[in-house]
Amino acid sequence: RLEARNHGVQVSVLCPAAIETPLLDSEGPEDLEKPWRPDLRRFLTAIAGAPYPVDDFADYALRGIEAGRAKIIAPAMARAGARLGRWFPGLVEARIRSALAKELADRP
Repeated sequence: RLEARNHGVQVSVLCPAAIETPLLDSEGPEDLEKPWRPDLRRFLTAIAGAPYPVDDFADYALRGIEAGRAKIIAPAMARAGARLGRWFPGLVEARIRSALAKELADRP
């Protein structure tokens, strides 16, 4: 980011949690062997809240870019999780482990 600024380039990183797109419910290409994975929608919702509407994320991201923010994290619950993760990484890891344990318990 600092190096790019010297060349007139602004860099922002977009960090969305779950975004409401068909990818959340996709199982991937038909011809690809699929190892077990958690139900993405349920897993990400447990960690960072309900999926964020894609148009809302695009608007939020553009406003963040215009404001020159380095990190653009959405939705609000994901921003809170990022802050907590810096101060109390064990809490965030415990939340993720708990959500994963629930997914594993429901594993077919």
